[in-house]
Amino acid sequence: MFKDMRRQPALSSFHAMHKFYEDVAAGDLPTYSWVEPRYYDTPRYPASDMHPDHDVSVGDQLIKDMYEAIRAGPLWNKTAFIITYDEHGGFFDHVPPPAAPSPDGISSTDDPFDFTRLGVRVPTLVISPWTAKGTVVHAPPAEQGQYDHTSLIATVVHKLFEPAAGFPAPSFLTERDAWAATFEHLFTMEASPRTDCPLTLPDVGSHRLLFPDTLPSLEASPLRTITELQRELVAVAAGASEDSAFVFAATSDWTVAKAVEYVAVRMELLLGGE
Repeated sequence: MFKDMRRQPALSSFHAMHKFYEDVAAGDLPTYSWVEPRYYDTPRYPASDMHPDHDVSVGDQLIKDMYEAIRAGPLWNKTAFIITYDEHGGFFDHVPPPAAPSPDGISSTDDPFDFTRLGVRVPTLVISPWTAKGTVVHAPPAEQGQYDHTSLIATVVHKLFEPAAGFPAPSFLTERDAWAATFEHLFTMEASPRTDCPLTLPDVGSHRLLFPDTLPSLEASPLRTITELQRELVAVAAGASEDSAFVFAATSDWTVAKAVEYVAVRMELLLGGE
């Protein structure tokens, strides 16, 4: 999948995080930007991905930094800042997952599943001066499907970008984004954007300082063995930077320090030293 990352024009769209803040300040953001957090805990750069057992307050700080940068930049009135999660954090969900169409009719075989139902619920924030203050949405309009991760594609691509470009009809990727509920109805301010959006967000208290006995120390983190997710991210770095000598099985006992060093080298090759 990630071999396409090293092909033009895709390669020119990948940047280190500092480029995001530079583009925000200069009013030069791409039409669509996707930001990934840090996935490895190091003493200098703690993880901001909110996966266990990382400090979720670092992820909150990332959200605060991004919001304040966008809010202070010249593109605030033209930007929707969308935050969503890919997992529920292990919390119990009392609502059974609803049915949904299979994206492509393909079922998994190693762990049989036909992909005709959604998963547990996750929160999503839509932050925009064109959204009314205090808006809370629990379910989509009755005539639509359900909100899921492809709602982002269905809304941004099919409801906002394609009509603006004059496309005659949506070019759906799968049955799922054709079915997913959209959320363009949240942008309800018609006359002018709101001016009461805060310039800054409250300070984020460090969970490591508040709960020192519940999180592993940053000093010890480089010596820990990487998780399955972190192994997969190492493999992404290998594939994207075309490391033909990479052997995934050999990463089973890698430490965080070794993974961080490897990923840093491979990403520098991919991004041209950015």
